[in-house]
Amino acid sequence: MRRYNPICIVLFLSISFHPLAAQKPEAQDGILDLRNHPFSTEGPVELRGEFEFYWNKMLNPSVENDSGDMDILEVPGTWLQLKQENPEVRRYGFGTYRLRILLPPETDRLSFLVDGVYSASG
Repeated sequence: MRRYNPICIVLFLSISFHPLAAQKPEAQDGILDLRNHPFSTEGPVELRGEFEFYWNKMLNPSVENDSGDMDILEVPGTWLQLKQENPEVRRYGFGTYRLRILLPPETDRLSFLVDGVYSASG
């Protein structure tokens, strides 16, 4: 029978269940607030949470106040989860995902890494 060091078990459990250990910023109601995120110690952030979603709309980000009927959609996920609230949503179609990202005032560079896209776009 294998024996484990009780100190290691306590240390592991205290780190695993620490309330801040699992907290990563997530978008809420289409806004991701990164103004207080410590990038230098915590590193990059995954874009996830509640995004604005506009079914059958291709919004232009350079046009101020370009909008339409909007739903809140959980990302990552599929827009089919909106089917109950918005019966017009179909498997095939198009839409715009929109997320506003709030950054600290001293931020001068921003980059995105897209690991993979698992649907068609054109």
